[in-house]
Amino acid sequence: MSASISLSVPWLTASVLSGSTPFSVNVGVNPTGLGVGTYKGQVLITTSLFNNPSVQTVDVSLAVALDTRPVITSVVNAASFKPSIGPGAWISLIGDNLAPSAAQATTTFLPLILNGVSLKLSCMNGFQVGIYDLLVHYVSPKQINAFVPHEIGTTFLNGSCNMIVTVPTGTASVTITCQALAPALFSYGTEHYASAVFSDGIIVGTIPGTRPAHGGSVLSLYGTGFGQTTPAVTNVNGGLSSPRVLAVDVVVLVAGQPVKLLWAGMVGIGLYQFNVELPEVLEIGDYPVTIQISGGIETEKVILPVRK
Repeated sequence: MSASISLSVPWLTASVLSGSTPFSVNVGVNPTGLGVGTYKGQVLITTSLFNNPSVQTVDVSLAVALDTRPVITSVVNAASFKPSIGPGAWISLIGDNLAPSAAQATTTFLPLILNGVSLKLSCMNGFQVGIYDLLVHYVSPKQINAFVPHEIGTTFLNGSCNMIVTVPTGTASVTITCQALAPALFSYGTEHYASAVFSDGIIVGTIPGTRPAHGGSVLSLYGTGFGQTTPAVTNVNGGLSSPRVLAVDVVVLVAGQPVKLLWAGMVGIGLYQFNVELPEVLEIGDYPVTIQISGGIETEKVILPVRK
């Protein structure tokens, strides 16, 4: 007999629409654009023998549930929010369904699993494979903040790695480049003011409770991802027993000009501090601040407000 297949709704699909019996038809669905709910449809099979048509109806029910699988849209440096990832850097994963709910670590020792969420960095170089667990500080359905360990093997740096997130509803991964150094300065507000403090603890800024810098100010800038210290650190979970001096040479630039660097080093998990002294003569304005590392790497700029 000759036979034809027709579908009553656009979300149904069929592998074959006509033929001579016997033949098989694979019926499928395309839920694109359908909201959560239950949908009804029919597959109509029309056969004809000696010009006498006969129609068989197959009822189809489609249940569309809420998709709770994790999705990673980007992995960025937690200070610059640029795709610059490396050892000793705080990072942020942005996406959907990344955690059941918001949660934050409450102790100095950071967990490997927080609210059912864990992160791994899987790297490969030839036959060498390295898998590293990340310390987790904060999770929410839209964002995860975690720390990339210093212990990543040098053979995997500047190469391709997979960032893998595991949550109670599934696993997602994304390919990233793990750089040898991924320095960035922290900032705050829409103006991207430098996360800086004076020696008395007052935050540098222009809003109530802060005060702007001026010529001759001594202040501390903060960043992440500036690499190893002297002596080198390994497991930094729980913090440092004492500050460590940065192993690489750095130059702090204000409006493109070097300023006096008093001290540079690591003071906490992935937290680097730079004590600087501004020039005595500095006009009123908002100045871009960057830090250069030996080798030509320079951070994204942050803004330092200078007033009289």
